[in-house]
Amino acid sequence: MAADFVPAAGRASLTRFYDTAIAMLAREHLLRGGVVREIRSATDRIHAPRVLELGCGTGSLSIALAEDLNDATVTGVELDPLALSIAQRKPGAGQVEWLEGNVLHDPPSPGTWDCVVISLVLHHLKPADQPTALSQALVALRPGGTLHVVDFAPPANRVARIGWPILQRIDGVENTTPLGEGALPSMIDRSGFVNRTLVQRYNTIFGTNEQYRATAG
Repeated sequence: MAADFVPAAGRASLTRFYDTAIAMLAREHLLRGGVVREIRSATDRIHAPRVLELGCGTGSLSIALAEDLNDATVTGVELDPLALSIAQRKPGAGQVEWLEGNVLHDPPSPGTWDCVVISLVLHHLKPADQPTALSQALVALRPGGTLHVVDFAPPANRVARIGWPILQRIDGVENTTPLGEGALPSMIDRSGFVNRTLVQRYNTIFGTNEQYRATAG
């Protein structure tokens, strides 16, 4: 399925630079901090919660979740073997279960996960596949489990509007356009989730990101 997704940094040859670019240019502390806080809140009364990150990339968020949630099972699923190998070599990687897999295919242990995370993944997929990834997250979750998704939204300030076309050239105009036009909220709803809530919105030099929480009915 290599033709059906865009590598983490736009090209496979740049994947090894992805972590540095995200840290410097994409306000990663807001993304990671926002997701970790939401997962902690969602699981604070659950013994040994199960957290699944679909499209974990180079693994930084999965590792941060495992470090924050001491009693949790955290599993990261990633299709790109290069990104997965980077994740597995990072400090703290031993706290995470790593699986090579496709976000568009059946998730591991469907119906058993308390939280599913999809962070900056959808815009790497073809438009027709973006709802499929969300639908697979719903399949993964137990009833009442929560989805935590972060991705691009319509650019909300001047810097984001200037940088958005650059991001589109890197990651592809076709797959980034729906999100840049505001499709994510309705996409979440149409996938069968309820109680969708906007957690945070923040601007980067490549565009505006939005983080949502929603519940599996």
